Amino acid sequence: MASPEAGQPSRLPQPSVLELYAMQQTNQRSGIRLSLNSELTESITLEKFPYHYCAVTGNVNLAAFMYLRQLQYSKGITVANFAADGKQGTTSWSKRVTLSPVDIANLAGHGPAAVVLSLILARVPLLWSRDTHHLFPQHFKQHAKSLLETLLTVPFFTRLPGSARVQMVDILMTMLAEGTVWGSLSPDGDACVQSFAQ
Repeated sequence: MASPEAGQPSRLPQPSVLELYAMQQTNQRSGIRLSLNSELTESITLEKFPYHYCAVTGNVNLAAFMYLRQLQYSKGITVANFAADGKQGTTSWSKRVTLSPVDIANLAGHGPAAVVLSLILARVPLLWSRDTHHLFPQHFKQHAKSLLETLLTVPFFTRLPGSARVQMVDILMTMLAEGTVWGSLSPDGDACVQSFAQ
């Protein structure tokens, strides 16, 4: 007769991740291989790592310009590789440790660059439009909703013709996006975005 516990998960204590690491074998010896990658010591150049370059220099306007020109977001810089043959050498595995442009911006102490690069990674448009509203962060959508609800209580706004209300909302949403989402760009960066978008 089957035990009432049959098919149930084991209630025995399971190993932690650290304990699993301790069980790994590499070349029939305990341990994990760690190898540093050559990219760890390479200079971060604009040609090879354009967004990482913006991160290390803190140049948010250059990052926005490249994004506007649809330059592909940089792959991560690989700094190290971990590898092992698994528990008792039965399940080989490896893991790359990479640093994104956001990671590099934080390492370099460039908070505004980290914010801008996070938005680029999330594919948030540089300019607001009704068609792209859904791509903007949640905090922007909440501000936008609150602004619209307030406008609907203002007699001046509600008396405007429909087309004028639409135009006013579009202008306000564009300004709101510039201030609350892309506020880390300098005025020069905003001007650059506007000129290229026209």
